Amino acid sequence: MTTYLAMLDPRLRAASIVTYLTSIPRKIEARIRDSEADPEQDVQGLLAAGLDHVELAGMIAPRPVLIGAALRDFFPIEGTRETFGELKTLYAQMGAGDRIAMAAFDHEHMYSQPLREATTQWFDRWLRGVNAEVHESPAQLEPDAALECTDTGQVGTSLGGFRLADFDRAEARRLVNRLERERTRTDFRTQVVAAVRKRLALSTPAEAEEKLSEIQAGGLRIEKLVLRPEAGIAVPVRIVTGPGGARGTVVYLRDREGERDAPGFFERLAHQGNTVVVADVRGFGETRTPANVPDARMYYYHPRDGMDADYAYASLTLGRPLVGMRVADAVAVVRMARARAGLGGLALVGRGWAGLIALFCAAVEPAVNRVAAEGFLASYAEIAASETYAQPVSLMVPGALADFDIVDVLASLAPRPVLLMNPLDAQTRRLPSVCAAEGKGSEPMVCPAVLAPAREAYRKAGARAAWREAGAATESEVWDALAEWI
Repeated sequence: MTTYLAMLDPRLRAASIVTYLTSIPRKIEARIRDSEADPEQDVQGLLAAGLDHVELAGMIAPRPVLIGAALRDFFPIEGTRETFGELKTLYAQMGAGDRIAMAAFDHEHMYSQPLREATTQWFDRWLRGVNAEVHESPAQLEPDAALECTDTGQVGTSLGGFRLADFDRAEARRLVNRLERERTRTDFRTQVVAAVRKRLALSTPAEAEEKLSEIQAGGLRIEKLVLRPEAGIAVPVRIVTGPGGARGTVVYLRDREGERDAPGFFERLAHQGNTVVVADVRGFGETRTPANVPDARMYYYHPRDGMDADYAYASLTLGRPLVGMRVADAVAVVRMARARAGLGGLALVGRGWAGLIALFCAAVEPAVNRVAAEGFLASYAEIAASETYAQPVSLMVPGALADFDIVDVLASLAPRPVLLMNPLDAQTRRLPSVCAAEGKGSEPMVCPAVLAPAREAYRKAGARAAWREAGAATESEVWDALAEWI
């Protein structure tokens, strides 16, 4: 707050920025050591715009700035020293070399007494014209109860008013109301596809391919290859084909570690004449890094604090959300599969976190003839309106609700066939079954209201039969529904 206020408000004559300034690349590197290293303070797209902490603090120049630092902070001291060095050069060039200083002490993240004394001395110098050492006098800390100014100790619960979550909810409501009006436009569905490409910051995949091996097993041919959609990225792919001619192609995107994969399902499809392409988008399966956050509470795919989340936070500062990078990988896999398949339709399948990736991929890639998703996030609007949520940061798309929600991505797929199973809410719970299948008596079916605009888009496109929702309570039911649909 001090950095941004001093940067934007010239009335502030001096600043002391304590245990914050470092550099974002250093912070990204160091975050693995601390799962709660304040990624919410990193502005989306900052590095992509060529900005870092040195540019933020540099905008305060030539007004006096003290950088207070802790040697063992989760804001890495190496980055603090580098930023301070650049600021010293800037201030010197402005003839204000004495107006930038750094005070660092050997402790963890805290506003310690030495840092408080350094701050007081800095303000004495630049606000009072007094340049002398400062030493705090001993103080008796008051108990919390003596300091509380309201009955409950919280302004929100005692006096009312808006909290951050209330502002989020109000903004979500405004954006949803706007989307509802936009959906009545005839060109809205086309605009959604363009907006998805923009918000995901999709790049054009290079689709370089390297074959690694080929084996015959159980009457099936299994090829292993690697796609390289961009420099430094490897997407492992396995292609399973049966003895007969290919009837169609099924691209299956594995979910995280692939613990729910069913090899028997892939074999069954291949024996039925399908070419089955199984792929790991970046950060999933074989491409998972061996590094992990050293906190026993934080498993690798912890939605907020795990290693996968670390990559997601870093991707946001780069202006390329991780989900968009994964969609680009999926597009490369689909194009490779289409080039090999020749005739026959191509079905894309994703479960769990890969479900939303599959839906985005289908929206931007016409080579996908039909798509199935199970256990997928159903609504960004619901997340924005929720007090808390458990969906992973790696599925978030900054600014999405200004242009679309997930239901609009689904609507953009019409009239291509879709199969939707077990859509999830903000807490990763299955959305309830609230209606019966049309024309099938009282047969239960997952029919959450959140999907209604997409369902209506399919009806208007004359593709009612191409829209299918199915409840699947068990793994066997999921695989059976997928096999029947394919």
